[in-house]
Amino acid sequence: MKKLVCTGGGSAGHVIPTLPIMEYLIARSWQVVYVGSTSGLEERLVKPL
Repeated sequence: MKKLVCTGGGSAGHVIPTLPIMEYLIARSWQVVYVGSTSGLEERLVKPL
């Protein structure tokens, strides 16, 4: 299994462009982990994945 760690936080500037890449890779059986803060926008944006 291929793995990827993504990171960013505080604003959606780093998160928004990463989401479609993460979705693409997850659909192809990659294990994708996102590291961010619990108080930034990324928690709400990444959690549904």
